[in-house]
Amino acid sequence: TLTKGTLFLGASGVIPDTAQVSVASGTVFNLNNFDETVKTITSSGTISLGSGTLTLANPSSQTFSGPIGGSGGLIKAGTGTITLSGANNYTGVTAINNGTIAIATIATVGSPGPLGAPTTVANGTIPLGSGTRLRAP
Repeated sequence: TLTKGTLFLGASGVIPDTAQVSVASGTVFNLNNFDETVKTITSSGTISLGSGTLTLANPSSQTFSGPIGGSGGLIKAGTGTITLSGANNYTGVTAINNGTIAIATIATVGSPGPLGAPTTVANGTIPLGSGTRLRAP
C-alpha cells in the first residue's frame, strides 16, 4: 500500500505477483521503465509506466480510478475483473489475455480515456458502461 510519495521500481519483477497494490490518492507508483506483474491495483493514485508494462495477474472485482500514463502498456491476465475509470493517457498496448477489463466510457480519439491504444482481446471481454457505444469512424 502506497500512502505517501512515489515508489520507483529499480528492476523488473521486484514485487510479488500475488501482491495487491493500493495506490492512494496523491501517491505515484512509477514502474521507471521496468515491467512488473502484480495481482491487482486499487485506489486512485497515479501509475507511471514509462516504457514498462504492468501485468495484472488476477484481479477480482477491484477498481482503479487513478490515471495511468506513459508509453508502456497494460496486460490483464487471469479470470478476474478490473474496472478502470480514470482518465488514462498511456499509449502502449492494452492486452486482455483472460478475464475482463470493465470501463465506464471510451474517450474520443486524442482525449484521455480508460484504455491505451491499441487494444487487443483474447479470451476476455470489455463490458461497456450504460450509454457507451462502439462505432466505426
